[in-house]
Amino acid sequence: MTWEQTKAARRAAGECILCRRPLAPGNKNFCPECRDRNNEYNRTYIRENWEKVKKMQYDRAKKLQREGKCTCCGKDRGNSGSELFCPKCLERNRQYESSRAESKKARYYTLRAAGLCTVCRKPSKKAVCDECRKK
Repeated sequence: MTWEQTKAARRAAGECILCRRPLAPGNKNFCPECRDRNNEYNRTYIRENWEKVKKMQYDRAKKLQREGKCTCCGKDRGNSGSELFCPKCLERNRQYESSRAESKKARYYTLRAAGLCTVCRKPSKKAVCDECRKK
């Protein structure tokens, strides 16, 4: 039995693919202990090899874009009207960007109402204090 067949059999049985313990809720591959160990390994690897990981992500996105696939999920872009995303990922990205813009706008107006500089958060009568404006 190959490793892929073993993983598929363990997934079908509801077991961790590494140690055969019951799966963590909402996880289709690992038990809580293996999931935590795997996440810690990934964080450490990314931290230590950031430039290499960044280049791999860039290369993957460019390859998917050339093939006409979504750079986020790898599925066919279809008629999304985007050069990067499928319709589902495009909508998710738009929602994320609009919520991000809303939170930035809310933060700006909250700081202004409190009489603080929107950059350094020191008391100021203007949106950006003189110190920050000089920078």
